[in-house]
Amino acid sequence: MSLAGEAAYSWKNPNTFGKAMVEDMEGIRLSVDMPVDMYSWRISSAPKIPDASDEETQSARGNYTLENKDEGHDPSSTSARSLLINYTISDSGWISICYPISRYAQDYSQYNALEFWVKSPPSDIKFFIDLGIISEDSDGRGGFPGDAGAWKAGQPKTEDINGDGKLNLGEDVGWNFIKYDGSIVKIGAGNKRLDTQDLDGDGQLNAVNQKIHTFDGLDAACIVATSGNWKLYRIPFTAQVKGDTDWTMVKHMRLWLKNPTGVTKNGTIQMDAISIVGNKWANISMSDTTGGNTFTVEARNTKDHAGYYNSPRDYIGKSDDDKDGDGINDYFEELYPSFETVYGGLSKSLWPKEQSMALIYYFNTPGQGSTTQKWTSAMNFTDYRKLKFWIYPTANSSGCTLVLRFGMDDTTCYEYQMKVDASMEQKWTLKSIDIRSLNELTKFSPAGVEDREILYNIKQITIGVSDTSTGGAKREIWLDELHLDEVEVKEGYAWKVALSTDIANGLLNIGYNRKQITHKFETVGVATPAEDYDYQGVNGTLIVSRFMPAQWGISLPLSGSWSKTRTYLEPSSAQDVPQSRLGERSQESQNYNLQFTRSYIPNLSGSYGKSELYSNFKGAEQYEIYQPYSGSTSYSYVFPRKLFYLIPTGHSLSSNVRYSISGDKREVRPAQNSETVAYLQNQTHDFGLDFTSNPIPNLTFTPSYSIRQTSQEQPQTKTPLSNVFRPISSNQNVRVGCGTSLIKGVSPSITFDESVNENYFFVSDLFKNVSASASIGVSANVTPESWYNALKFFNFYNSFNIGINTAYDNLSQSIDFWNITNDIWQVFQDLKESISPISDNRKTASNKKSYSLSSNLYFWDPLSTGANFSWGQDESQNQGSFNQVNSLAYGGSARLDLNQAFPIFKKISQSSYFMGNYNHRISETVNVSKATSSSPSCSWQVRWNPDLNQYYSLNYTFDTEERGAYLKNTSILSPSVKTDYYFRFPISIKIPFLKPIVLTNKLDLTNTTDAEIKRVKEDNKTESTNRVNSSLGLTYNVAENLLTTFTFSFTYFNNMEDYTKDYIALSIALRGVIRF
Repeated sequence: MSLAGEAAYSWKNPNTFGKAMVEDMEGIRLSVDMPVDMYSWRISSAPKIPDASDEETQSARGNYTLENKDEGHDPSSTSARSLLINYTISDSGWISICYPISRYAQDYSQYNALEFWVKSPPSDIKFFIDLGIISEDSDGRGGFPGDAGAWKAGQPKTEDINGDGKLNLGEDVGWNFIKYDGSIVKIGAGNKRLDTQDLDGDGQLNAVNQKIHTFDGLDAACIVATSGNWKLYRIPFTAQVKGDTDWTMVKHMRLWLKNPTGVTKNGTIQMDAISIVGNKWANISMSDTTGGNTFTVEARNTKDHAGYYNSPRDYIGKSDDDKDGDGINDYFEELYPSFETVYGGLSKSLWPKEQSMALIYYFNTPGQGSTTQKWTSAMNFTDYRKLKFWIYPTANSSGCTLVLRFGMDDTTCYEYQMKVDASMEQKWTLKSIDIRSLNELTKFSPAGVEDREILYNIKQITIGVSDTSTGGAKREIWLDELHLDEVEVKEGYAWKVALSTDIANGLLNIGYNRKQITHKFETVGVATPAEDYDYQGVNGTLIVSRFMPAQWGISLPLSGSWSKTRTYLEPSSAQDVPQSRLGERSQESQNYNLQFTRSYIPNLSGSYGKSELYSNFKGAEQYEIYQPYSGSTSYSYVFPRKLFYLIPTGHSLSSNVRYSISGDKREVRPAQNSETVAYLQNQTHDFGLDFTSNPIPNLTFTPSYSIRQTSQEQPQTKTPLSNVFRPISSNQNVRVGCGTSLIKGVSPSITFDESVNENYFFVSDLFKNVSASASIGVSANVTPESWYNALKFFNFYNSFNIGINTAYDNLSQSIDFWNITNDIWQVFQDLKESISPISDNRKTASNKKSYSLSSNLYFWDPLSTGANFSWGQDESQNQGSFNQVNSLAYGGSARLDLNQAFPIFKKISQSSYFMGNYNHRISETVNVSKATSSSPSCSWQVRWNPDLNQYYSLNYTFDTEERGAYLKNTSILSPSVKTDYYFRFPISIKIPFLKPIVLTNKLDLTNTTDAEIKRVKEDNKTESTNRVNSSLGLTYNVAENLLTTFTFSFTYFNNMEDYTKDYIALSIALRGVIRF
């Protein structure tokens, strides 16, 4: 008999930092930034005149040049750069350039303005900006006039004549822009870039302007800031002079100039920081707009509004706000502990931008204005007690009521109201809301929704103001750092006990298990239930064959089990979870299994079970009886050399046949004693047949066939069930393999595999959806040493595979396995042109081919090297759309035994190995995109002594992705060090008159430190992050039955582009185990 038990207690602080940011307002301003690099902008097609229906004529096109200048609107910037458009435009003439924002149409519904800086804006020229889908036919000639290299007539003109997506030798000659008079201008010649008319890289010429929005770029009413001779324009989308109202189809930006003066004009327009801007808090609501009331939401930050905006970061209203005298608000330092370390002592001009949300309103009549931010994933506020934020009313902005709502939606939420009085003006005030006591909150919800259910599912926050009148002036209130504080600690426990006994040397085994876990219990690396959990179970096995004579050779074990599981949450013990999780589930199950085995006759097995399931959540009950059953038989047979003493079977022949049936019966009731019952029944049949044949020695042939059919009796409300089944699904598989070692030094093999999966459905008749696959693989292992001993320094392995996958909809039941096989054959021959009786029903298909070659090289005993090469082609078709992906990969590896190569290493280590790897991969989606990846790495593994082992590694990855005008480069450098230390010092403690106590004292220490330096450049965006991880694991065995483990992990993450995303994470865990 054995008895084992374990008990555990957990104490979890879900956030040791203590605070959680809900909205820091740093990302309130959405921005899509256009590059000012002159090579990013291209010559554009003719724009449409705002006050006319026609496009500008090509004959009126003027001349322009682009250049860059290292200056911008911010005189303190060390990386300033601006775009200069130098123009010469005759009377009524025009010029235009464009930038491809994205290959795919973008939805800018959440954006609301164009924003850019212009130096000394010209007053005698008209400047327009277009957003939308711009015609790619820049010279109005319809693309290539005839076939050119890889391109057909009518496709966009390009320097990439061979269509490989690269600028090859002799291609940087420009593409032919044909002017209105027939003369030719070479666009992009000699600029070391691949130039084309194709703005989105799809290989097609889009010659139509679509969904165009046109703005007057130099509207003086839209100037919102100045910096020397620079002026900042912010043009709201509502101010477009002509255009569409649909903002979901934007791919390009066009800048164009028009000369209305009657004389030729020469000049320059200089631009900086061109952006499409918006606001995450875009859902604006107004109670009354009839009286001229207005309400808007904008961002205020230390860069764009210096001298006007005061940040809570450096707000010192009283001495207690800055006790350490570093010029940084003490509470801000609590929110951002690393800020003082990084920026403390530096001039404030070097501090990063800090931003708040501004509620700006003008009420002539009593009204309310609000803005809402929504999330697709709910936030859980139940781990915290306080919701806090900073508020700053500007001068003369008091008198209103601030309203803050948070909850599941507009009708299920909490509301907080705060009167903004005159004492709060022109100072930052930290407000705190107790979301546990709810005394300060008003609840809005349908009947039955409890407090914790709302706090557990926060999906939106609304912030607004209510005011009677602003006295004819605009008022402005700033809000910042909306966050949670005062985290709640969770405590939980778990225990289990197990009892087992063995009677009569294995004749009967009986076991009992009991386990309980509370929903608050958590442990490192183990998933815990979301509810309180209670389990108990009994199991046993009786060897019935022990009562039979041993010479019968029968094995007949009978096993059975009983268990009861209950998961539940009660209101009295679960104050931290929503009502939807309150209630219980229980399941009581019993299972029986009998197996019969004896040589030379089929094996038999059968099982039966019965489970009763009960659930009650939110007052909704369900009761179910579930009865699964199964039976199976299998038989293996080895054929004699001559079947019936006449038919030869070769060197050897064996077979295996198997059959099984399984199913279940279910009764479902809305309540345990309800007379309303639904009866259901499922049944599955499996059959399989395998052969293994050796016609001659060293030649193996292995055919096999299997089929599985699942059927279901339709739900009924009567009993007994009629046992009339309708097919649900079917799966057939055919496999043939052949391998041989007859050829010296070569071990070739070939396999064929086909599977057809059918899923049936009934409309007016029985139909089915089908998915099928077939593959052929050929491989060979080659060892030249078998031919000639001098060739022992290398061997290689190569393989070639073809895989076909197809899927069909709405096939008739009469379509069989061979019809599917015939269509797969057509796909194999030519996917694009494949036609068969069922090809019209084919939804998707793919034809994949791959070849791989790998080798091992042994030129020197301490050094082993390897090389690999692979090629692949993947053709796919989806309802008429064809796609082809080509891939190529190669690489190599080396492993050097330093102890064997250099005797000095033997003196300092037991073993030492240096390893290096390099892999390169190229993947190209034809006419769409191209990606490359290179990944060199090296490592050193050394065992200094039996107790100390170390592993050093350095990995580097460089990835490039090209998709039309889109370019993304990613580089990652990852060094790491791992140390394992094992120490043992057993101690024996002698006690008089008792047995000595032996302490094993085993200590196992593991430390891993790694880092990741990541740099990403995506079009005109950059990402620079650094991450350092270190973990320490300590396992200490005081004795064989006494174990202690300690784990500690540390992570530091640094975002060089946005310090607000920096974080430090710590994790500590201690675990003790006593076995008795």
